[in-house]
Amino acid sequence: MANQFPVFSIIIPTYNRAHLIEKTLKCLEEQTFQDFETIVVDNCSTDNIKDVIAPFVKAGKVRFIQHDKNYERAKSRNTGLENAHGKYATLLDSDDVLFPLFFERANDFISKNITVKVFHSLYNILDENGDVYYKIQFPEITSDMSHLVEGNYLSCHAVFLEREVYQAFRFDTNPELTGHEDYEFWLRVLAHYPLQRLPEYNSAMIEHKGRSFSGFTIDQTLKQRAYVIDKFSKDVFLKNRYGKQLNRLNASFFVYAAVQCNLGGLYSKALWCLKQAVKIDISILFTKRFIRSLQIALFKEKIK
Repeated sequence: MANQFPVFSIIIPTYNRAHLIEKTLKCLEEQTFQDFETIVVDNCSTDNIKDVIAPFVKAGKVRFIQHDKNYERAKSRNTGLENAHGKYATLLDSDDVLFPLFFERANDFISKNITVKVFHSLYNILDENGDVYYKIQFPEITSDMSHLVEGNYLSCHAVFLEREVYQAFRFDTNPELTGHEDYEFWLRVLAHYPLQRLPEYNSAMIEHKGRSFSGFTIDQTLKQRAYVIDKFSKDVFLKNRYGKQLNRLNASFFVYAAVQCNLGGLYSKALWCLKQAVKIDISILFTKRFIRSLQIALFKEKIK
């Protein structure tokens, strides 16, 4: 049985991932540092998740919480945070993996940085064979929040929140935000607490056909942009904290929508999105993401 008050709590939301979650849970058994609890929050799956989880629950390795219906990931993560006992909480999707030193290196980091409230370690995106599918380019962390408004490089993976933080913040459960609920969460959290970095690759997201973010739509992204910008503009603290960076955040959403358009071969719409981005923040013209998106849209390049 895990320590009642462990160093770490790891929260894993899941829905119909019985065929994937066992691999994720087994990677936790291989951790060199074992002072952590695992909380799996299931959104009323219709597969055999209970059968797959049962041996882990019986062995005292997993706390299993099942919702009465599918509330999506935001509520599941909130449920996990509300039930966590660890000094730090971290989040993981049920189709991703942690390398054996994940918790050991995190524990070393907090031992040397005893006042840290929020930190993250690096990760790659691997294919189902374990090869690098995409290498994340992590930006330098800055005090003006520019590192975050350019895009959500944190995702919902390998970020650690000290108890004070994870007890104070919750994911926005508005269905309109589904798909960007993690980004909006980090934008709020990091407006209050500085982010620190453990510069090691100790985990991985796994790219596969059933990955949930593959189903996002352009219209959905644009609606989420409007929702986040409106919410932050009406919040006095967030509006003042981000200042001019709120325009960059707004423009970055349009650039992300342009990336989605290019992936779908909608080059004219991609150009429209890029035009909107420039109208909001002309300096976005000089970012690598904008330039590459413009190049693809203009020359109608196919993205493999």
